[in-house]
Amino acid sequence: MLHDASYRQFDFAEMEKIARSLAEQNQFANPYKIPTGPTAHHAPVYPFLLSLVFRAFGYGATARMAQVSMNLVFISVALSLLPLLARNGGLPGATGIIAGVAAALLPIRFQKELRWEATLAALAVVFFIWLWITLLRGQTASKLAVFGAGAGAGLCVLTSVALLPVAVALTIGYGVRRSWRRAALTAAGIVAALLPWTVRNYVRLGGLVPVRSNGPLEISQSFYDGVYPDVQHNEQVNFPNNQYHLRHPWSSEIEAQKVKQSGEIAYGRARLSEAEAWISAHRGETARLIAERFRESWFPPYPGSQVYKCVLTAPLTVYALAGLIVMLRRATDAALPFAALWLLFPAVNYVVQSDTRFRYPLDWTEWFLCSYFFCQFAATLHSRLRSVHHGDNGSRTDERYQTAGNQHRPEGQPV
Repeated sequence: MLHDASYRQFDFAEMEKIARSLAEQNQFANPYKIPTGPTAHHAPVYPFLLSLVFRAFGYGATARMAQVSMNLVFISVALSLLPLLARNGGLPGATGIIAGVAAALLPIRFQKELRWEATLAALAVVFFIWLWITLLRGQTASKLAVFGAGAGAGLCVLTSVALLPVAVALTIGYGVRRSWRRAALTAAGIVAALLPWTVRNYVRLGGLVPVRSNGPLEISQSFYDGVYPDVQHNEQVNFPNNQYHLRHPWSSEIEAQKVKQSGEIAYGRARLSEAEAWISAHRGETARLIAERFRESWFPPYPGSQVYKCVLTAPLTVYALAGLIVMLRRATDAALPFAALWLLFPAVNYVVQSDTRFRYPLDWTEWFLCSYFFCQFAATLHSRLRSVHHGDNGSRTDERYQTAGNQHRPEGQPV
């Protein structure tokens, strides 16, 4: 696959354009068709790292291979941490080992590892879950450590904004289960990590943007006449004269000019108003789109060349859900972080047009929870077989004892 020319060059979507702006002008800016100025279209961490690749290797095939190598390092580190994550959560030791090996040998979305920032997001999710398990188990004794754990969670949010609602929910859960004072310290750590980027956005963009500014634009690109549930169809059907390309400032100079003139925040508000008007007038269609995006997020459709992927992911998701249910019933310290992650992290995918790369950061959790389910199933089965075996031996021993006793008991004496 890496010998394919398309994988030896950059396509310069918004993320790559921001990274190029950082490399050439030291500005987090210009993600669209024409230079539009400062932006918060993307979470800051990955474009910054990619800009270092551009500075070192330029923009050709060598730089692409450097990006691929960087991505593979991210996902390799993430999977290698799964045994430690299992041990930290008090789970069976084999859980993380099996999950890490299976995910490495059977990558569900290998193409996403070659091109996108999703590998770094996956690593951030692993670290995020590890931090929260540590907090919930009470393994961080000092107040400074609790604050530091919150700051670490905040840095993960700066890598993947979908972790923000998960962080809020887990902070509340931490207060309920442990201590509201410590939960406040954790929240302070999260805010401290987000504050510099938020202040930068307020100064450069003129509004409150904790992580990303592209939400209104993406919602507008997801609700209009003739829209498909997924981004692939919206991009490809009637290309290049479709709504996706004619209304997105990345591909439309007219829309990019609007961003340049009004700024990202004002432009986003205008686009969000359009989407709200369409949603209000098409409630049934909106409900259908959300339902289809929900289904495609967890059970992708069967598009020709990716049948193997769908055949693999469907049972994996089912068994992973079973593993999560078992984890919740056993009330392990890992249960709350995983439940909050599964409930809240993919929620944005149900609203905006779906893409399998948005689910990539959760792929390892499916292997992990599935592995946990089968480890628990095997342990329960072994325990029951052992108890049955011991029970049979006990019964046979009693029978031998009774037989021997009857042989020596005088006639007529009651048994």
